[in-house]
Order: sequence, then structure tokens, then C-alpha cells
Amino acid sequence: MAQRLAQRLVHLFSQTVEIQAWNGQDQYGQAIPGTKIAYKARIERGAIKTSGQNQVLVSTHKIILAEPVLVDPRDLVTLPAAYGTRNADGVMEAPQATILEVSQLSDARGHISTVLHCGRS
Repeated sequence: MAQRLAQRLVHLFSQTVEIQAWNGQDQYGQAIPGTKIAYKARIERGAIKTSGQNQVLVSTHKIILAEPVLVDPRDLVTLPAAYGTRNADGVMEAPQATILEVSQLSDARGHISTVLHCGRS
């Protein structure tokens, strides 16, 4: 039987991201995140140039998860430390990304992967 596309491309998912499901909000409107779950992923960097007089270059990331996952745009995504910045001690810190859009990749048999289009928090 033929392998599904994601199974044949598993070598491309060499990074790990952590996703915390949005579990609601507290009385002050702050998100209540769930437990962090790690997923194998492929992360592609990009940038968006805003329009208008004061154009700004905004950092973006496309995160392709190695498996289909139900993700809400309110969920929290933590990228690997290599995508972050150094703290006062010179150690790279893992950044969080804001999910701008969630889409799915499918083959003839259904949903095979989830794609997160993110901006930096």
C-alpha cells in the first residue's frame, strides 16, 4: 500500500514546536493556557512588508506540523530557542509566536498536516 505524503516527507520535520491549547480566559481577560505538547515541525521564516507611508518589515513564520492537529488561533505556540533572542545572560530564549491563520494540508485520503501562519509576539 502506498505511503501517505507526510510519511514520505518525515525527514523534513527536523524541528520541534510546543503548542498550548487555549482553555478559556480568567476574570481579567487573560488566556488560560493548557499543557504544552511538543510536535515535530518544519519552520520556514518569512517577512511581510506593510503598506502605507511608514512601511515596516514584519517577521513571520510558517510552521508545518508533521501530523494533523486541531489548532485554535488563540493557542500559544513556542518556537525553538534558535528563533529567539539572547537574554541578559547571553542565553537564547524560546520565543512565542502569534497564530495569524491555521490551514490544513490534505491528500486523497484526508487531512495529513496542519499549517500555522504566525507572526512574532
